[in-house]
Amino acid sequence: MATDNADNWNMIRTCGVWGVDDRDTVVFRQEQLSFNENDDSLSVTMIRDVKDERMYSGALYHSKPDIREGGKYQVDVLAASGDMEAVTSVVFWDGPDGVVGDFHVPFDDIDWEDDVREFDACGLCCLANDTYIDDESSCPCNCTEYLDSLTTSFTTTSSTTILTSNPTSESITTPQPWQIIEDVDEDDTFQGDDGLKSVPYQSLGFQLHPAVRVGDDTRHFVVLWFRYKNDSEPVKYDFAELDFDPSETWHTYRLDVMNEMDGVSVELFADGKSLMFLSGIPMLSADAKFILSAWNRNAYVPRLEDVFNPPTTSAKFRGVRFPPLSNALCKFGEPFRNGDSAIKAFFAGIGSQKLLDDVVPFREVSDQGGLQDHTIPQIIAVNVPQRYTLAHVHTNKIKPVIQTDKYM
Repeated sequence: MATDNADNWNMIRTCGVWGVDDRDTVVFRQEQLSFNENDDSLSVTMIRDVKDERMYSGALYHSKPDIREGGKYQVDVLAASGDMEAVTSVVFWDGPDGVVGDFHVPFDDIDWEDDVREFDACGLCCLANDTYIDDESSCPCNCTEYLDSLTTSFTTTSSTTILTSNPTSESITTPQPWQIIEDVDEDDTFQGDDGLKSVPYQSLGFQLHPAVRVGDDTRHFVVLWFRYKNDSEPVKYDFAELDFDPSETWHTYRLDVMNEMDGVSVELFADGKSLMFLSGIPMLSADAKFILSAWNRNAYVPRLEDVFNPPTTSAKFRGVRFPPLSNALCKFGEPFRNGDSAIKAFFAGIGSQKLLDDVVPFREVSDQGGLQDHTIPQIIAVNVPQRYTLAHVHTNKIKPVIQTDKYM
């Protein structure tokens, strides 16, 4: 798990997923987590309990992802199998420490025949611009209808019941003469009031859902979602169908978090391809945690046929990358590259004029061999991130003279 401040990683030992289900059919424990030093990956194993009708799984969280500064958050994921209705989840959680918080996507309530699903490919061209104006020359979608679809079809109210201080007569029940008091697990990483589970906490994340049954078909989905504190507004979420099974091979997922005038925008990428976009959401607090977990969708517990071989699946995570810390000297730019230099590669060619390669085409070079003896001026192009300004580089030798603005 290649991130800075490795000491900020903590294991979670608790019962249930906050914000999803109150049946507590999954128990998170340390034994379900393992690290593979060969590929530096974290494995989260979800297994059926052989005694009780529940699942064991694992979760890990980072206490200081510094999301308020925005930036790019990246992780490689090999999702858990969909045969056990497993949800592989990455969440920024603005709730209590030591718990797993998430969001239940109501797949069972989705009308798959609704025409609104035709807008799946419109997120980038309709939302990732500043005008939201239909422009057939650059975007084939009807962006007005797409934005309406986000409001009418991709929001949901929470299933959590919020108790009020002045309940109506219909909600009054006769108090029982007894009370159930659950034993407190001293090893639980959350030692607070379990009643807080019913409180909606602000959170943001994405989920991988392989092998979802849709009619007679099996389809694979990724979900991007945001939940408001106290459910002050309906949960925002969108999902896209994947053209690959995320449980078969590793894939790279990235969240781009951008602070804007009207709130925060979040864009989700898979293997460098933009999938969906949420905008106008509030920023999470500085105390938000970054959680990696796997749990059972719809509180599903598979049948136990052999106590010696209980149903098991695993989700794997590696290559976790956070943006540079807010106090880093070079906050902006690609976080995984050397911040001391804007140069990524050298290309050399021979041309009759500057910036031409009509004599010898440009090619990447790693040394000076083969070109030093030419008397025709050589041109070296430097490939730098787009945010840096590069005038041009030219010299009669391979040792370059670089003309560029400051990039720090």
